[in-house]
This record gives sequence, structure tokens and C-alpha cells, in this order.
Amino acid sequence: ACEVRLVIEGSPRQMQRYNAWELYEKMMVHHEHFRGQVYNTLHSSSRVSCLDSCFDCAVLWDTLSTYAMQNNMNADEMLSNLLKKQVYTPQLPNEDQGSSSGKWPSCDVWAWTAPSPAQRWRDMEWALRYGKVTEAILILEVEGEADRRDVDWADLAWSLWEQQPDLAQRLYRAPRPLGRGQLVRLLGSLSEPFTLLHTWQNGLLW
Repeated sequence: ACEVRLVIEGSPRQMQRYNAWELYEKMMVHHEHFRGQVYNTLHSSSRVSCLDSCFDCAVLWDTLSTYAMQNNMNADEMLSNLLKKQVYTPQLPNEDQGSSSGKWPSCDVWAWTAPSPAQRWRDMEWALRYGKVTEAILILEVEGEADRRDVDWADLAWSLWEQQPDLAQRLYRAPRPLGRGQLVRLLGSLSEPFTLLHTWQNGLLW
């Protein structure tokens, strides 16, 4: 994103002009060269596989951990709650939650509900088709029913050939049957061997 936030210390006494193009170039350097590097965190790392040590994840975890420490809260519980409400919410509106019109229910009656096996599979297909690895890993890791013995997550390859050919080939060649934990490890190691994902961000998804 090209949005910026101006943080001012104190009360300015004179007008300050900024060069928008200079700010834009600095943002592009950050996004293209620094954002994906590996960063240390101020606190012990979280125990979720959908976050790595990139700039965004490191800042998110440090912010949550600092807030939790200052307010005697559990950082892991805060992170889990945030991921469920902001990254992956499987529950669709239904009559039991107060909505039969196709609209999301109000916050006072809504509750996060673990996905059914069929819902988890459908959501995985959607996430991987659009190259959303963070969402995909979280979908695999959230609580819910255990997979049946005949479930093979490598079968997702058949629905990915058109939009994600490299990932589909990687899944097709994976050892069978492929469990959820094995798929998490595969998605977390797409750089070895390098597996190209088509996303809106890199302009390869259409």
C-alpha cells in the first residue's frame, strides 16, 4: 500500500512541506527490499506457523507482546483471537446466529466457530488459488474435527492447475497421503525448491 501516517511530536510552530515522491521512493525500497527480510523480535516468538519473521509479522508480534505485558494479558491468546477475527473466519451467517438474510450477524450474537471438514477444504482451495499462504496455513491449523483417514491434502493440486501451476505441481509430487501438518511444512518452505505463486501483488493472478 502507498498509504502513510504522519506522526508529529509536540505542537508544530511552522508549516512543514514534504516531498511526496521522496516518501513514495522510500516506501518502495522498504516494500521491495526490506519488508521480506528476517527480523528479530523483542519477545519470544509466537507458536503459530502462519506468521514468520518478516517485518510485518515481527512488528505485529512485538506490538501484541508489549501490550499484553503492560496489561497483564496473555499474548498468545490475544494473537489467536486476532487471527480468528481478522485473518480467517470460517463461520457463515445462518439462522442460529440471528441472520437469515445473507448478512453477517451483529457482534453481540456472533461467535467464531471451527470449520467443518468440508468447509476447511473449500476454504483451502480458495486461499491457495489466490496465493494466500498465511490464510491457508491458519486454515490448516485452527481447531476443528480431525481429518478422515482417506483425506489426502495433495488432492488440492487438481483445483490449482489453472491459477497456481507451480504449486499444483509441487503438491502433485508430494508424498502421499499428505496430512495437514505436512502441508503446513510444505507451504512454509516454498523457497526450497522455489515455487512461484501467482498473486494480485506480483501481478501474475488474473
